[in-house]
Amino acid sequence: MAKVYADLLANIYSERASSSFSPGDFKRTLGSCQPLFSGYGQQDSQEFLSFLVDALHEDLNRIHKKPYIENPESEDKTVNDSEAICALGEKFRENHRARNDSVAMDLFSGFYKNTMVCPQCNKVSITFDPFSLLTLQLPMEVTWTHTVTFAPLHKAPVQIAVDMDKNGTIRNLKEYVAKRITPSPKWNQLMAAEIYSHKFYKLLEDNKTIAETSISDTDEIVLYELDDIPTNFPGPSPKHNKVRSMVTYGNTSSDEEKPDPDSPRGD
Repeated sequence: MAKVYADLLANIYSERASSSFSPGDFKRTLGSCQPLFSGYGQQDSQEFLSFLVDALHEDLNRIHKKPYIENPESEDKTVNDSEAICALGEKFRENHRARNDSVAMDLFSGFYKNTMVCPQCNKVSITFDPFSLLTLQLPMEVTWTHTVTFAPLHKAPVQIAVDMDKNGTIRNLKEYVAKRITPSPKWNQLMAAEIYSHKFYKLLEDNKTIAETSISDTDEIVLYELDDIPTNFPGPSPKHNKVRSMVTYGNTSSDEEKPDPDSPRGD
C-alpha cells in the first residue's frame, strides 16, 4: 500500500505528470489488501481513510519486533492530580511508541483520555487509547430567521425581522424583540402566540426553545404587549376534571384548570 500510494502521489503531483491519470494500480492493491473496497460499489469515505492510515502505518512501521509492554494503572489518590495524569498519559504514549513508530503515527495519532467509575465501589480508572481519526459533527445551520409581529398596547402592529440562535428560548425571542422597540417593554410583559386563521392557535411558553416549538416559515407569530406581567400563565399542573379554556384550545401545553369566576384568578 505504501508503494502504490507513493506512485499515486508522484503521478498526480509530479512536474512531469500528464494531464490525467487513472489510479488503477492503487485501486487493485487496495481491493486485494481489503476486500471491502474491491469492486466498484459505494463505500464509506471515513472507513477508507481509516484503513489507508493503518495500512501506511503497518508498511512504514520502524519497529519490526514489537515488545510486549503492559500499560500502568491509575491510582485513586492521583485521579485529581493534573500533573500525575499528564505523566500517566506520557507513559501510555511512550509504550505505544515502543510498538508503533511510523510517519503515519507522527502525523495522525492522538490519545483519548477515558475515565471509568465503578458504580458500586466508586473506584476510578483512567486510561489513554490511541486514535488516528477524530469524528466530528457536520456544521449545521444554528440560526433561526423569521419575521414576527409586535402588537403594542396603543399603537399599530409592526413587523420585526428576527435572526437568533435556534436553540434559544421563547424568552430569548421576547428579549430580542423588546430590545428593538422604543420605548422598550419588559420581556415578561409580552405574550407570544401563534395565530392561525385569525385565531389563537398556540401559546409559546418561555422555557421552550425555538427548535422545540417547530415554527415553520409560514407560521404567523405575534408578540402582544400586556398591561402587566401575567401571574396566571402558565396554568397549574393538570388535575382530574379539567376543561380546556378557549385560549389554550389546541395548545401543546398542559390543560389549564378553569378557575372560579369569583376568584382573583378568574379575573
